[in-house]
Order: sequence, then C-alpha cells, then structure tokens
Amino acid sequence: KPKDVKMFMTYPYFWMLITIWWDKKAAPRFPKTVSTMFVYGTRKRVQFFSQRWLDKLDKLDECEHHALDCGHWIQTQKPKEL
Repeated sequence: KPKDVKMFMTYPYFWMLITIWWDKKAAPRFPKTVSTMFVYGTRKRVQFFSQRWLDKLDKLDECEHHALDCGHWIQTQKPKEL
C-alpha cells in the first residue's frame, strides 16, 4: 500500500546514486569478504542485478540470495519473510 511506503526507505538508494555520480571510483563493487544476504522481489518491473550477480553469490560461502513473490517494497509486501 502506498501509505506504508516511507521516505526513509529510499535513503540507501539516495546515497548510492550520489556516491556514483560524484565519485566513479566509489561505485559499489562485489563484496569479497563481507557476508551478504541479497533479497529481491520477483514481480519487480525492473531488476538492477543479473543472473551473473546471483551466480557470484552462490560461489561464496558467506553469501546468499532469496527471491520473494512480491514487487519492489519487500518491507511492506513480505515483512514476515524478511
């Protein structure tokens, strides 16, 4: 529901885009030593990752990914699953 979407939910995207625009060297890179859990909605219209990204996560013991049957706002559409 749109009323459940809060402005603070876009904070990570804001900083990621500002960092990329102002400092190309600071663009996000694939984690090498950081544990990562990547969760995404399968019904999101545009995905900003590839199967290659998921394959890289599969090769690392400390990383995992999960697909949920929802759109972009996982926090409000599938809160119990998170």
